[in-house]
Amino acid sequence: MADYGSLDTLIVEAKKSAIDAYMRERKYVDIEGQYFRSFGEGDITVVTKPDSEGLGGGELLHGLFLPGEESYPDAFNSIRSRVDKAIGKWRGLPKPGDLDEPIARCEEVYSAVASEVLTGGTSSEGEAGIFDSEVSYLLQQAGSLLEDMSGSAITAFRDNFLSESQRILNNQCLLALGIEAGLVAEKKAIEGARQAVADAVDQAQKSFALIASGSGGGKGIDLAFDLLSAVLKIAKTVLGKDPVTAKQLDIGSTLVTTADGIGDTLRTFHPAGDYTSVMTQFENALKTLEDDFKQLETLVNMNLKVDGSIARHEGNRSEFDLKYRSLRSDDVDDIDKGPNSPSREVELQIPDTNLALEISDVYLPEAASAINGAASNVRSINVPLNRDGDVGSGPKGPSESFHELTNLLAALLVDMSQDVEAGAVNFRMVIQMYEEADDANAKSLDSVANTLDTYTELTDPMK
Repeated sequence: MADYGSLDTLIVEAKKSAIDAYMRERKYVDIEGQYFRSFGEGDITVVTKPDSEGLGGGELLHGLFLPGEESYPDAFNSIRSRVDKAIGKWRGLPKPGDLDEPIARCEEVYSAVASEVLTGGTSSEGEAGIFDSEVSYLLQQAGSLLEDMSGSAITAFRDNFLSESQRILNNQCLLALGIEAGLVAEKKAIEGARQAVADAVDQAQKSFALIASGSGGGKGIDLAFDLLSAVLKIAKTVLGKDPVTAKQLDIGSTLVTTADGIGDTLRTFHPAGDYTSVMTQFENALKTLEDDFKQLETLVNMNLKVDGSIARHEGNRSEFDLKYRSLRSDDVDDIDKGPNSPSREVELQIPDTNLALEISDVYLPEAASAINGAASNVRSINVPLNRDGDVGSGPKGPSESFHELTNLLAALLVDMSQDVEAGAVNFRMVIQMYEEADDANAKSLDSVANTLDTYTELTDPMK
């Protein structure tokens, strides 16, 4: 397999071999760095070859040209121009390794906030599930402390806040999975394109050289590549073996459906054993590669946009955005307001207030900080896809769609960190007031709840 890093050298050799093949068909042979043709009876024509860089050549050194042969310099320039035109846009493709860092940023999101609900696999090989991330551990610890507490406020806090927070964080991680699948697809597409380009130039050069040597036997060397199949299968693998929630929400649906439906994507070109056929098939191969690369980037772009649209859809809001419901007076003391039995016997039973405050003062603030850290990782994602404007979906590929979805995910995570902070404040207020939840304190709780609702709305990315 040829090395894309040596593309400039490969191109020079392809140009020289193409000119050699062109001259061979005109009965010239390469002898000691010049083109010789013998007509018998001692009539010999000698023509200059291009230099070591493939430039120049075609000038008469000895003998006579046949009619029209004085145009060899122009013919050589035309050959070089065809090679440059076919290959020019493929120079300077991005380095696949430049996408490793943004892929790692996605995986850091999972390790920060996901729970074992994400079992589809999040590495590019699809091998590793996510279990007990930092935030998952903290929320589980908070839930464990709640096991010794009871009452409607505790039930509301556990069901409406702790469980909902983890569920929504998992769904937000599905968006990160969609981003990672796109990044892995792009990385593999760039790797495949670089290899296909290098191989096409190398195989064309060898075909031209075969013709120039006179031993082609009527056929050249096949040019072959398969870009779409491997890329789409890998992208689907990243999205998992069937993450149920992702399937229900259609996250990654474009790539998954396409990967399931791909047919024969192997591209093979069979040049005959003449200069014109090899050059034409070389051009056709790179044109087909361009079409496949553009198709792949269009799918990645569509997948990112569809995932973003799903997350923003009003009907899916509760799947990605926690609608924080503060613990209000009806959660704490709706039944026993006034001089009735204390709320600790009806609404809240908390054997150890210090353990309850550990939830509000330790676990939830640490969880909020970890979520905010995950948001920072997402905001740091940069997708360097710069290339020639005629390659794929444009000079920056689907970078803008990556940017839009990462911005949305970062905003959702920031909003979630704010919700968790608000939950900590609210829970602390409830614990501190639960022993005296009379009418006055109930009104105070209502006021706090309304204030927290307003506070969390300020960072709502869905508005």
